[in-house]
Amino acid sequence: MLGQSFAVFSNTSSPLASVLKQLRTDTAFADVCLLVGASETPILAHACILAANSDYYKEALSAKWRRDGEEQEKTEEILDDSSSFKKSNTSSGKRITTQRITTLRHPETDTQVVEIVLEFLYSGQTRVCESQLVGVAQFADEILLRGFAMDCLSHLVSSALSARNALEVFVACDRMGCDGHKERALLLLKSDLDDSLALGSASLAGMSVNSFEAALLFRAFSHLDRWALLVARAKSLQGLPVAVNDTADNVRLNWGKAAADVSGFLPLVKLFSFTPQEYDTSVAPYLCMLPESMHDYLQFHYHGALPERAVLEWGSETATFERSKILNHKQLNLLERELRVYIPLHANCTAGSQSTDGMVLVHRGSTSQFSAAEFHKECEGKRNTVSIIKTASGKIVGGFVDCAWTSNSGYLEATRAFLFQVSAINKTELKLDFLSCKNLNHAVGGRAGLAFGDDLYVSGTACYSYLGAIFGCYNANGLTAATFLGASNSPVQVEIAEYEVLEIK
Repeated sequence: MLGQSFAVFSNTSSPLASVLKQLRTDTAFADVCLLVGASETPILAHACILAANSDYYKEALSAKWRRDGEEQEKTEEILDDSSSFKKSNTSSGKRITTQRITTLRHPETDTQVVEIVLEFLYSGQTRVCESQLVGVAQFADEILLRGFAMDCLSHLVSSALSARNALEVFVACDRMGCDGHKERALLLLKSDLDDSLALGSASLAGMSVNSFEAALLFRAFSHLDRWALLVARAKSLQGLPVAVNDTADNVRLNWGKAAADVSGFLPLVKLFSFTPQEYDTSVAPYLCMLPESMHDYLQFHYHGALPERAVLEWGSETATFERSKILNHKQLNLLERELRVYIPLHANCTAGSQSTDGMVLVHRGSTSQFSAAEFHKECEGKRNTVSIIKTASGKIVGGFVDCAWTSNSGYLEATRAFLFQVSAINKTELKLDFLSCKNLNHAVGGRAGLAFGDDLYVSGTACYSYLGAIFGCYNANGLTAATFLGASNSPVQVEIAEYEVLEIK
């Protein structure tokens, strides 16, 4: 191709190479027909050459893969309509059609890529245009030419990686398990994110769910980068310009489809970590992609005020302002907001749930003299519960489980469970640190009353903690059982002022 540079790959070590290269253009004894692309363009080849150089073709051309006579007759009909076959298989005016033809299909590649790889199989060398390196690498990997595929990727990453192909290269590397090259592609993507997304919109739309999730989780991406990727993904799937700041085509965006496309990835984007300006510029124009139940929380978080409608809704719940004696109304709503994002959104519910019923108090320790029997009486069968414990020194910790509480002895299994501590709090702010469960079979129970295994449990007016048994230990981050409860004694035991159990509706 005029004006393009080429990479040359060679494996020639025998004078047979030139003979085999000539054989590639002589289809007189061809016995394999590769039907390429959606149009099934026929390309002729020789089974012995393919099988000798590719384990994929060796298996595919074995007896158990051969087509029956009807399929071979159909192939000959295809070949009868191929002018190139007629020309190359004519001797003294007669076509040679006596050999039996085996048909193999490669529907997800194109003829140029297949011709390049076949040239390498026959002669041990080939010239690959840089614009075709990704396609050639993927097809070579598909037919188990791993060395050739890796050579193509290595050359591409070292010499031809650009904003134009960064996403395409990442997808190829992710499919082929090339983590080092994958990181190089994502670093370039981050360095010129807007251009890379705009130029790679087709690759973005074609990414599998797993590949897109892997990209979102890249350690170097900021929360703003992840949001840009999420918006670009939603737009690319609808064939629209993908830039986050380009909102001119938002009127054409199918918001329902966009919400469905991004809902599974929302927990990976820290929606409450933007600055107010970032939120107004990048998030607010796409608020319709988010569950409606999150809109008011975001508005309150970034601008400290709620729409009048939301105030009236919450005010209509008679128990709203008395739900907790540990947290005030604003702090409790902030806690609920954080939990609905972390859980994510609703336990045992779809991510797009529109519920806005809030949290309802089901048990308060002080009203029952901290009786374990009363706890089980009021919490029996309650699912999706948040427990909040306040120590006598003012430390606030708690936990969430989605399984139903029961008075039966032994441990209970949950599908979602975690502990948390309130690491920063004032009248209008609340910050949580989460501790995930590493043994969901023993998430709660093990003793009477409010108990998250041995890691956090209440007995009378005392609270105990042995972090690390069931829930992930915070030691690596400087948080131990003692600092978790704000105690200095060992084993860790503190007096509590109150505890409450609330159900997320």
